Amino acid sequence: MKNVPTIVFIFLSLTISLTVCGASGSIVYVDTDGTGDYNCDGKNDHIEINKALAYIDGLGGGTVYLKGPNTYWIDSTLNVGADTVLTGDPTAEIKLVANAGWASQVPLIRGNNGADNIVITGFTIDGNSESQSGITKGQGYYNLILFQNSDNIEVSHMRLEWGTGDGMKVYNGNGIKFLYNDVYKLGHDACYMLYSNNGEVAYNTVMTRTNSACRITWGSHFTVHDNVFYSALSGGESTGPAIEIDKTNTGSTAVFDDIEIYNNKIYSINGA
Repeated sequence: MKNVPTIVFIFLSLTISLTVCGASGSIVYVDTDGTGDYNCDGKNDHIEINKALAYIDGLGGGTVYLKGPNTYWIDSTLNVGADTVLTGDPTAEIKLVANAGWASQVPLIRGNNGADNIVITGFTIDGNSESQSGITKGQGYYNLILFQNSDNIEVSHMRLEWGTGDGMKVYNGNGIKFLYNDVYKLGHDACYMLYSNNGEVAYNTVMTRTNSACRITWGSHFTVHDNVFYSALSGGESTGPAIEIDKTNTGSTAVFDDIEIYNNKIYSINGA
């Protein structure tokens, strides 16, 4: 009987992997030393990464793995299809070029509209906010990750840093997980979920500088627990609340109900 838990655990792990990665379970590697399936040179690295993502999407799902220690400089959005895992070494970093000049609401990484079963995990996204001249924080510029009309999405074990906008922003999602992330000095909400249902925000450490760590706008069936939320008390930057819950008059058909918040550590919030 001692072997039963091990057998059950392996079965569950395989089931989850196949569900997220699609039928193929294929993996392609991105690197900078010529050994990857797709190889970047530090300029317009979004081109090669998007080729890798498109290849996996064409297979019906799989994994794109960013090798480290590398900084991948991007000057266009990375587009992630359904049943895809975008992951990498902890020393792999996606970084926005200086003075990118993108329009508002154009993210660094976007799940394709309506694409389900997406996981983004394990590496760093640097919004390079201090090198974006003329940009006001919190105005929708260079959000790090965006999902729209997607179910079963997860952002976990990420380092999200130096942004001028949101960390993860979700419209009309269902089954959302924002877990075990380290978030530092973004320009708006670390995790912003609008008109969405069935989510968990847990085990994150977030230093805010412009708005909230977790924001739920007209959502239902969310838990927010076991997080550490704080902000700097110096530097002249004012944040919003650690946790913000909004009910708006937008005419949305979304349900606003059943939001459970517990066991969070909140301190030094320099704002509301």
